[in-house]
Amino acid sequence: MKIRIILLIVSVLLFSCREDSNEFKTTITQQHKNKNDFRLIGSWMMNTIQWQVKTDSTTITKFIQYNQCPELSFSSDNKGFIKLGNGSMEQIKWKVNKQFIQIVNVSSGNKSDIVHNPTLNDGNYRIMLKDSIEYQEGILINLAGTKFILSKI
Repeated sequence: MKIRIILLIVSVLLFSCREDSNEFKTTITQQHKNKNDFRLIGSWMMNTIQWQVKTDSTTITKFIQYNQCPELSFSSDNKGFIKLGNGSMEQIKWKVNKQFIQIVNVSSGNKSDIVHNPTLNDGNYRIMLKDSIEYQEGILINLAGTKFILSKI
């Protein structure tokens, strides 16, 4: 009788540990999958655009540093906007796929709202997010290697 009780207790413990461990693995996988989505949501200030120009013998790094920084806003419904220093707005849609974000410019349907020279062109950008004690920095890098340096507001 004692052996049956011990076997029952051991089997219950073994099965309960398996379920917890599988549930834990699933939760960690979901968190890892959505980590960049979650960290991007919110408002960001675009501080600098940086790119390199190569000549025959040297590489020159050039940059634009804003005095009225554009604001990027990413919402949880994969929509967002870019608010420029002059108050104009550019609507975007976005989607994260591993270490890349796909950005698509959208308009409200009015011909006057079509973005002819968007701040961020449609396409895929590599995401680099850095956390520090003082601020959170993000860098979006397009296929040409241009870096858009962002700070979380």
